[in-house]
Amino acid sequence: MVLLKNKIISLLSNKGFQRYAANSSWLMLERMVRLCTALIIGVWLARYLGPERFGLLSYAQSFVGIFACIASLGLDGILIRELVKDETKRDELIGTAFGLKVIASIIVIGMIFLISSSVNGFDENILILIIACTSFFPAFEVADCYFQSKSLVKYTVFSRFISVFIISILKIVFILNEASLESFAILVVFESFIFSIGLSYYYFKDRIYALGGEAKRKIFLFSKKTAINLLNDSWPLILAGAASAINMRADQIILGNFLSKDVLGNYSAAVKIAEVWLMIPTVLGISIYPALILAKENSEEYYKKRVIQIVKIMSLFALPVAILISISSNYIINILYGDEFTTAGKYLALYIWTGVPYLIFFVTNQVMLIENITKLSFYVALFSVCLNLILNFIFIPRYGGVGAIMTTFFASYLSVLLSIYLINKKTKFITLRI
Repeated sequence: MVLLKNKIISLLSNKGFQRYAANSSWLMLERMVRLCTALIIGVWLARYLGPERFGLLSYAQSFVGIFACIASLGLDGILIRELVKDETKRDELIGTAFGLKVIASIIVIGMIFLISSSVNGFDENILILIIACTSFFPAFEVADCYFQSKSLVKYTVFSRFISVFIISILKIVFILNEASLESFAILVVFESFIFSIGLSYYYFKDRIYALGGEAKRKIFLFSKKTAINLLNDSWPLILAGAASAINMRADQIILGNFLSKDVLGNYSAAVKIAEVWLMIPTVLGISIYPALILAKENSEEYYKKRVIQIVKIMSLFALPVAILISISSNYIINILYGDEFTTAGKYLALYIWTGVPYLIFFVTNQVMLIENITKLSFYVALFSVCLNLILNFIFIPRYGGVGAIMTTFFASYLSVLLSIYLINKKTKFITLRI
């Protein structure tokens, strides 16, 4: 007992533990605020719009989401890894990543405009073209990467609080004044804009303070050599990110085309509730990512043990939550959305189980980044997207929303098994005795 007490005291007094605990606390607070606003304001918005218009808005966001992930270029995890490894290259890494993302954003927005104009109707096209403007803002998230590498995510949280607060107030005002659907699409863009402004403010404030008398020095430096190195590491993640976006959004796109927007509205309502709880366990993964990188540098055995422990914790957290939500799904939907969303309860009871492998998949992606085996991410994503598209086109016309959930279920579980197999083949994680 005395030995255990001493270990606990030693752990709590450790500066590294205190830093990561504070990081996790800030992230947890941010997720809780977003969770509450999603449940209150988001549900209010869905009830105001109704299944059909809510489905139309969800369709537009899903369509843009498929392309928007390309704008990030898969750089975030790599950028954090490099910032943790070599802080002296900070300004060059940040500036180069920012420049690359700006170029990618312009290309992506052009792609969305061209493709949407040729495949969608007028109502969908207007919303998509508005929301497509959000593709420009991932460039500013390099500041978030910097904060994560320094365990200073409180600045990201402050920026998110400001954007969520302002947008929540505006959504309430718009709902009370019966604003148009296009108005809420504009708010989606405005939220990204405010968040980016907040990140930029705190980044420059922190950097200028750190530079002190050298404040005139350039904070952003673009390097062609660094750009080539970053893209060389990230190109599999760009393709994997595109494939992942298709996996996450294809069901809603296909539902919106094969079936009515009313069905899509019910399906989207269930998906949003199912995705909300995933915010909480991912806090742990985001917060300790820099710590895992350092653990890898110092001790291979310690690093592998920590990864396996995180997978176990994620799994143990996911199962009881999935059971509880599945059992009470109809009650949850009726309380939150009302009688208009009649089939959303059935969708939620099934869809909640697709989130269990996602938590493990989240950890395996971090391992691939740390081990610099990002090509495996691409192989897994390619397998997943091919399986997802084939099954969606088979199941959705026959079974509707349930078919989309069946597809997501099979694709997600098989993909996480494949990723574990490939990682273990490279690193021998599972053979490690713990």
